[in-house]
Amino acid sequence: MKNLLKNTVLTLSLTVASFATAQEHEHNSHIELSISNQMIDINSQLFEAEIDPTLYFTDAPGLDSEIGAFDPSKTIGFNINAPLKKWNGLSFDILNTTTDNTFAISYSVGLNTHIAYSSDTTSQGFDLNPSSNGQFHKHYNYTLLGPNHQPTTPDDGIFLLELEFTSSDVEIDNSLPIYMLFNLNESEASHELAADYVAQKIIPEPASICIFAAPLLL
Repeated sequence: MKNLLKNTVLTLSLTVASFATAQEHEHNSHIELSISNQMIDINSQLFEAEIDPTLYFTDAPGLDSEIGAFDPSKTIGFNINAPLKKWNGLSFDILNTTTDNTFAISYSVGLNTHIAYSSDTTSQGFDLNPSSNGQFHKHYNYTLLGPNHQPTTPDDGIFLLELEFTSSDVEIDNSLPIYMLFNLNESEASHELAADYVAQKIIPEPASICIFAAPLLL
């Protein structure tokens, strides 16, 4: 019984520690992609980046993988899972495409997509092939625009983009959602406050945290 209790507490502690690690956010880092259990795996669900205050652009976070992680004949793409949102100091507001900032993701000429604002339905982005060695190392271009996707001066703010990664291989499931926080001319303190909100209020807790609690009562 003591060994069972000890092992149960250890398992719960490790699970909680893993959850805490999963919620840690990466600042201007790479999103590491891999395949695990027939699913696209990611190193974190929350990333932060600073938008250039003159160009209104960033290519961070980038995407990377180990050599041989992917089949070069299969593409990696993404879906945008929700409308662009803006931090109001307490939570996030959905932006209106005709009156608020909009957002573009691109890789090269002809490969770009814009956020859909009318609903929370998924919109499909574009697909790219890994290198011939199976590595997927790319930098998307993230550009903040004015209303109606026009290249006018956008408003300052902290913007939340939610997406997931996909594979053209039908045997591979989509990744967990990625939450990306882009900061234009707001303080680092505000950026971190918004990141903490996403980690605590938006990213779902893994169900495994609750699974191991019952044996503690034995």
